[in-house]
Amino acid sequence: LLTGVEDPQSLWALEVSPQTFDILGVPPLHGRLFRPGDFNKESPPVVIIGYRFWQRHFNGDTALIGRQILLDGQGYTVAGIMGPDFMFHRPGFEVWVPLNPFRTVKEDLKTSFSGMARLRPGATIEQAQREMDAIAPAIPKAPGDSKDWHALLRPYADEYVGESRRALYILWSAVLFVLLIACANAANLLLARASNRRREFAVRASLGAGRWRLVRQVIAESLLLGMIAGVAGAALGSGLLRALHALSPARRSLNRSDAPSLTPAALWVTLAVVLATTVLCAIPSCWDLWRSNLSAGLRASSRSTSADRASRRTRSVLVAFEIALSVTLLIG
Repeated sequence: LLTGVEDPQSLWALEVSPQTFDILGVPPLHGRLFRPGDFNKESPPVVIIGYRFWQRHFNGDTALIGRQILLDGQGYTVAGIMGPDFMFHRPGFEVWVPLNPFRTVKEDLKTSFSGMARLRPGATIEQAQREMDAIAPAIPKAPGDSKDWHALLRPYADEYVGESRRALYILWSAVLFVLLIACANAANLLLARASNRRREFAVRASLGAGRWRLVRQVIAESLLLGMIAGVAGAALGSGLLRALHALSPARRSLNRSDAPSLTPAALWVTLAVVLATTVLCAIPSCWDLWRSNLSAGLRASSRSTSADRASRRTRSVLVAFEIALSVTLLIG
């Protein structure tokens, strides 16, 4: 229980061993990490706090380092403050204190422990599991406990994602299908636009413009449309995330580091997707422009040409592809 502030709050605190933050390899935003001396029985209690906890209760005051906060009525000196992206063990934990090695066996039975290790270079989880299978039976048992210890090793990513992995894969598959449907639709519209501009391209070709220059023009125009759509999509996504946070009944938990957000990594992925889809959508138009007889298009005027018929066939294929993807997505 955090007291001594305007809004006392129950919170989850995690006791950690001296090597925990060294294994994680994450430096603090302010202050320091735990030192071996912090785990001595005579040492004054110290605590490391999370970024959102710091912002929520202390308004981001950097002078908090070295001061005391009251946890369960006992004063803890704030040693360090972790960064905004740091989360360890569970999203609900925002306070970390040194592990108390001086408990009695009776007190230990009321506490759950979990261990964390870093594999040495070249080692596999299977090798580590075999070593732990040999070590675990030698761990001392509590009085009256007839069961042997067993150890189960799991990758930290699996522990964090848990049962959400399958749902995330399904969600990503649905997103990919929607993206392909949108690409087919955009490619069809660009191809129709290019067909209507065939006479313009024929005039430019007759004035000396090469096919590669005309293709570059189509790609540049598609890239401009793609960038506009990407910026609009990122802005819409940011707004929808804020709306979901406000409407969520678990919005208190969404204020922590597990809340979905538009990180720089997500924006870089968005940029890469915009570039890839722009090229993908421009391919039918560029291919139609590259293989068509531009001089014939200039002579044909308003008459239908073989290039026009080929363009219509390509657009029909894109429409069929789009409908097939839509039906598959709907069934899925």
